[in-house]
Amino acid sequence: MVSFYVTLFLIFDTTIFLFFLSGSSKIKTKNLSLIMICLGINLLTSPMALFIGVVATDSPYSTTLDFF
Repeated sequence: MVSFYVTLFLIFDTTIFLFFLSGSSKIKTKNLSLIMICLGINLLTSPMALFIGVVATDSPYSTTLDFF
């Protein structure tokens, strides 16, 4: 359970870092701001897509007690 939260923490921290990095002057001079923002959005939506995929393919016989 701890590794799950550590993974989420690392993903969200990397996303926030990429959003702030996209505003730096070095990135702006190379016109890479849009790419950095898109990478941040992809990192942000990946855990949500994984969660939806896991829930969608879950066994129909499982209950909420199995989920938590």
